[in-house]
Amino acid sequence: MRIVFNANDLKAYLSEHGLSKEYPVVISKFILDAKELDIDAVARNGEVVRMAISEHVENAGVHSGDATLVTPPQDLNEHTIEQIRRICFSVAKALQISGPFNLQLIAKDNELKVIECNVRVSRSFPFISKTFDHD
Repeated sequence: MRIVFNANDLKAYLSEHGLSKEYPVVISKFILDAKELDIDAVARNGEVVRMAISEHVENAGVHSGDATLVTPPQDLNEHTIEQIRRICFSVAKALQISGPFNLQLIAKDNELKVIECNVRVSRSFPFISKTFDHD
């Protein structure tokens, strides 16, 4: 992994290492002072049956396996929570999910970005299950 700070750094890295199908380059933008969120949900035929929002204590960028989570979220306003619900319900419907899934989002200045969606049980799922005493 290499962190680059500008286009010249990226060009230098690519010219030194090249591009190939065997070793693709994945580019992710780092967003300073952002909050990372985990949404764990269960859907049936694209309809969300249960969902829970967990907030990372650390700023975005700490791997979810190393992050400390709290639920319910402490630093989100009602508008942001409603946006999260809309995203969760839209993704479940669009992918016609049946079963558990996890969304990872970044929140900054009341704007949300989806980092990834995993159609499986995630690391945070057992935390949510135990917290809400629900299997």
